Amino acid sequence: MSCYGIQYANGEKVIFPICDEKNFRLLRDTPHNKEMFRKAKEGNREAKMRLVQMAFNIVGAPNQKLKETCMYGNSFFFDYDDPDSREDFIQKCLDRQEEVGLLLLERSVHGAHAVFRREMGQTILENQARIASLLDCEWDNQTKDAQRIVFCSPSEEVLFVHPDLFLNTVEEEEVAKREYLDLQEKATR
Repeated sequence: MSCYGIQYANGEKVIFPICDEKNFRLLRDTPHNKEMFRKAKEGNREAKMRLVQMAFNIVGAPNQKLKETCMYGNSFFFDYDDPDSREDFIQKCLDRQEEVGLLLLERSVHGAHAVFRREMGQTILENQARIASLLDCEWDNQTKDAQRIVFCSPSEEVLFVHPDLFLNTVEEEEVAKREYLDLQEKATR
């Protein structure tokens, strides 16, 4: 699947793999991240931008620049932004976790974040549409690119984590197909 932390090196975002739940939670539970989350919930936009950042749509090498990472992982991020129906969305995800391939579920500043297993051969956007249909919900369709980062909640907001989230793998067949599609896309520009 795919779970990467984001850090800055020489003014650019670079990725590092998060390989287990312990480190996943340690990154989220710093006093700074907890304080920024509290302030963000109160409406402080700057505080939200200072939350711990992770990426779930990609696979890459440690210390690779985020903007150079274009390989889709075996998972994808799903942003749910409706605070009024957030708890319904959460319950649907938990009730159907096997069917939808749930890997991560958390309450975000104003909604919920989920990560699901990606159906191979489909884009992130196609996978998001599939999940929205299965769960009969809306989604933020701006989360379609591989480099999409997520502003992370503290661990007390994390409701579900599957161990497969930390595998950081991609299928060999998918790599070859993606490279071919990238070449096709470049040729049509």
